[in-house]
Amino acid sequence: MAEKKDETMQPRMSDLKKHGKHLLLYLLVASISCGLFLLGWYFYEKEPRMSQILISLGIALGPVAFLGMIYEWFLFDEIREGAKIAFTSEIYNYLDPIISKMTHHTNELMSNTFILSQMHKLGIVAAYKERRIAFTELKEIMKYEEKELFIIGTSLRGLVDEEVGDKEFQDILRNKFLEIKEGSSLRIKILMTHPAFAYLRQDLEKLYSQDREQISIAKEIYNSVRQLKELGAKPENIQFVKGTPTCFGVKTSKKMLINPYPYQDQALGSFCLLIGKDPNRDDLYRSFERSHFIWDSPNTVKIESFSAVGVGKVFAIKLQELMPSPEAVKVEESHWD
Repeated sequence: MAEKKDETMQPRMSDLKKHGKHLLLYLLVASISCGLFLLGWYFYEKEPRMSQILISLGIALGPVAFLGMIYEWFLFDEIREGAKIAFTSEIYNYLDPIISKMTHHTNELMSNTFILSQMHKLGIVAAYKERRIAFTELKEIMKYEEKELFIIGTSLRGLVDEEVGDKEFQDILRNKFLEIKEGSSLRIKILMTHPAFAYLRQDLEKLYSQDREQISIAKEIYNSVRQLKELGAKPENIQFVKGTPTCFGVKTSKKMLINPYPYQDQALGSFCLLIGKDPNRDDLYRSFERSHFIWDSPNTVKIESFSAVGVGKVFAIKLQELMPSPEAVKVEESHWD
């Protein structure tokens, strides 16, 4: 019985603790009301005006105390709960879309942060939709390069051609060759596709060319060699790779541009990556430096001299002389029955 009594007493004690301070206040007001009323009654005959004021104040405070105690004990919890429900519902309706958007943006931010972190680890400095956009920054890097400038391309027509080439690039290259002539230690390497392999790429690019019959990548390579000579290049600055192009590339001692060749279009309109050479995040730089920017390799051919004979040895040779024909794969009927 004692336990049950304690259990019934707990809610009452809780209610008293919650409402006690306010009830005491209203009781105090009630006491003051009674006191003012009694004082007014006491001075009724001696001081009628004072008596009337005191009685009026007592009567005014009485209902306040009475209604306050009723409100505090019977209505306060219900009103507070109703206001809480109404307010919470309204706040929820208002904040729910905002919270959803914040959650979505937070997830996007975390995803983008992860991607940027991976790019940072690999040394990717920037990515561009087209090569021409990246070239603005790249040319600034080339202007101040003092150690190495390595350029890889099919024919480099888009850069060194007199009519459609990049004049600013040509001026940079001319100045760099002049610096070497004046004693600079800068090394310039230019690697183009060997003319004997050019037609393998040529037929693919014809599909998207407006002037299909006029395309001759071998001739473009020839004209680029002539133009490079005019810009100041020496035979030792130029080599040819025995293979079809995969990536246009420019490498300096600190940065590298990689621009893949699509199968049926020129690299000029393809995306490209600018890669940095920084400690602990130069994996891509070192990988391409080792496997793509090749020089003096069994897979490259040099120009002996800028003469009809020297250049002719490169452009007159046929593919079969550079690379034996692959062995034909015999198709067995038993494999396809």
